[in-house]
Amino acid sequence: MKKIIIIGFLCFFIGKQFCLFGKMSESNPFFFESFKSDTIEVDTSKISRKSPFGAVARSFILPGWGQIYVHQYWKAPLFFAGAVTMYYYTFKHNSNYLNYSRRYDDLLKQNPNHPSLNILKLKRENARDNRDISIFFLCGVYALSMLDAYVDAHLYNFNVSEIFSLNIFPNINGFNLTISFLLFKN
Repeated sequence: MKKIIIIGFLCFFIGKQFCLFGKMSESNPFFFESFKSDTIEVDTSKISRKSPFGAVARSFILPGWGQIYVHQYWKAPLFFAGAVTMYYYTFKHNSNYLNYSRRYDDLLKQNPNHPSLNILKLKRENARDNRDISIFFLCGVYALSMLDAYVDAHLYNFNVSEIFSLNIFPNINGFNLTISFLLFKN
């Protein structure tokens, strides 16, 4: 939270400095010429896009499929393995729950005062709780897979290159700010 406040304050302060001292005005041709010389134009019609809804739908059907759709191949086995593991534990604990429940009911019918009834009841409740926790984690794997696919689909065309940079250097008069960016032409 502190980082966000500091970054917001810096952006506000730097923007205020440009506005107050007229460094970003059109009357200063040198400032805009420096930006014009560093600007690269890109035709956005040739950029392929990925549908965020398509990525989420694929991840809902099979965790990891949305990551394959947005070309994040290294994440797909992680989400798939997480889902398979949670399915395994869900079915295992459900099977244990049904087994202990059946044994408890049979023993209760035979002898309601049997000393191992409490042990079987505790094991049954423990298996049910573990099954419910496994289902919760399975839903978490699905949700995380869908969220990750959604974000990756939105950031599919995001370019992380040397062109994007923000450099702030201390100076005698304050700070020097150098901004480089990529300008998209529609």
